[in-house]
Amino acid sequence: MPSVATYLRRTDFARQLEAEVDEYFRTTGQRRRDLPEMYLKTAIMFAWLAGSYIFLVFFASGLLEGIVGALSLGLAMAGVGFNVQHDGNHGA
Repeated sequence: MPSVATYLRRTDFARQLEAEVDEYFRTTGQRRRDLPEMYLKTAIMFAWLAGSYIFLVFFASGLLEGIVGALSLGLAMAGVGFNVQHDGNHGA
């Protein structure tokens, strides 16, 4: 039998926190989503990923360069996974 996800009831703390966050965005006029900074961050992360891959495949010729390229590629992949996908999951 498959398990069904259940959520705890919203506490007074959660309601108060949500109200304060709503008030913050209302009074400051800042947008919650679709910020230019987020698009810039995403572009930088994908450029880092593509640059690392291109370096590793086409330019790394020695062991040290391969290690540095692989490390950079791995960190870039983790950065895309954590930042870009995390933001997208939250609807940011």
